[in-house]
Amino acid sequence: MNLSFRMGIIQLVYLAYGVEVILKRICSSHYKQDDYEIHMLFVLFDRMRQHLDSIQINYMKYGNRGRHSLSECIYAPPFHLYDPDKNDIDIYHRFLKEDNKSLYSIYIRICNDCIRIPTKMLAVYQAIKESGELIASLPEETEIWREQVSQSEVRILAYLDSLIINDLIETIFHIRDVEACDILKLSS
Repeated sequence: MNLSFRMGIIQLVYLAYGVEVILKRICSSHYKQDDYEIHMLFVLFDRMRQHLDSIQINYMKYGNRGRHSLSECIYAPPFHLYDPDKNDIDIYHRFLKEDNKSLYSIYIRICNDCIRIPTKMLAVYQAIKESGELIASLPEETEIWREQVSQSEVRILAYLDSLIINDLIETIFHIRDVEACDILKLSS
């Protein structure tokens, strides 16, 4: 997380922080066994690996010129966030706080008798992506696009602004055939 922040690769920072939050929850004495959280850890690790692979492939292909081709995942933090006396992690936490974002676990259940479950799931994913930063999900969005999904449950980790949570829940419930939408704040 520290190195990714210094390099400005904000997607990796988000993913690493998500891993840290889940690991802290698993290691805490209040943790109840949840296979989905453990599975979500592996989804986060896979996402991190994908970002690292794309950076490595880009570098091998373009060398020093490759930086511009990574512009979609490179973010330069505002100048005022740099503080030589502070740890990069502290600066990152301040960056999250200034953006008013927190990590949320989102659970959605769609009616089992829904004719087009993948279509409804994609609508849910789109609503969340329009409201914040979706970082990991079960099922994965690519599986939904390929219609390789039979389950009616969705679990998502996303960074969201706490001020839009009620609007997001309302939007999700407006999607036909959504039976349940539970949003749990994991961290701030």
